[in-house]
Amino acid sequence: MREKLINRIGIGSVQFGMDYGINNKDGKAGEEEVYEILNYALGNNIDTIDTAIGYGVSERVLGGYKELNKFNVISKIPECKISEIDNYVKLSLNNLKMESIFGYMFHSFETFRRNNDVLDKLREHTINEGVRKIGFSLYHTSELDYLLEGDFKFDIVQIPYSVFDRRFEKYFEDLNKRDIEIHTRSAYMQGLIFMNINTVNEYFNGFKRKLIELDGISNSLKLTNQEIALNFCLIKENISKVIVGFDNERQIKETVESVKKIDVVKQNYYLFEVLKEDDERYLLPFNWKLN
Repeated sequence: MREKLINRIGIGSVQFGMDYGINNKDGKAGEEEVYEILNYALGNNIDTIDTAIGYGVSERVLGGYKELNKFNVISKIPECKISEIDNYVKLSLNNLKMESIFGYMFHSFETFRRNNDVLDKLREHTINEGVRKIGFSLYHTSELDYLLEGDFKFDIVQIPYSVFDRRFEKYFEDLNKRDIEIHTRSAYMQGLIFMNINTVNEYFNGFKRKLIELDGISNSLKLTNQEIALNFCLIKENISKVIVGFDNERQIKETVESVKKIDVVKQNYYLFEVLKEDDERYLLPFNWKLN
């Protein structure tokens, strides 16, 4: 049981290629740290890595890891024209030093909205075996509505989902029926949930009450915010992978240990209803105005 839960954790690699995270004080992870994380993952049944061309040098750093072919690697294509798709797929494969990858997703929904034919163009690479699965990285429920109402065929959708952000939850059952894998990100809100409430940027003044409530629930249950945030996602059996970012080996070890608390989170699920938030000013980091 625990091994299966751990296998549903995926490695987010944005911080392997660039400075990332509101609570990240150390900057981009060094190559040695990255490879320690990957070594630990291989030894603990974690087999999925999420990356993107837009994540700085992340793909190239991963490409330097000799056992990368033991992972299911998923990358993302940036905003582009249909004529550029072939070159981007080749670029990712070259960066990763792989002949094929598990998945390739559109990082920018506008690329697809402007020209729906890009989906068929990307699908050609599944026929040629360069890519096993294709999909979309989304931010807004309206984007998923567009895909489902148009009955477009794809294999994976990656969405933000957390104890705060439950906007996509109503789609889970339908996505499962369509055999579309659900991968979630932002369980830790870029590290916002780990910050001392007194040091949180004033931009979040309208959201602080939720953060305080999370701290209160954590204290009452004798859990950490991490244990709640991770297991809240894992108890949703509809979710195939929960993508989590790590800066070092210690963090991935803590994540694996956190799975032990899933029963406590499940038994107290009702407590988390008060944390639901719909305001995308707080839920989506690209909206944050922190200066």
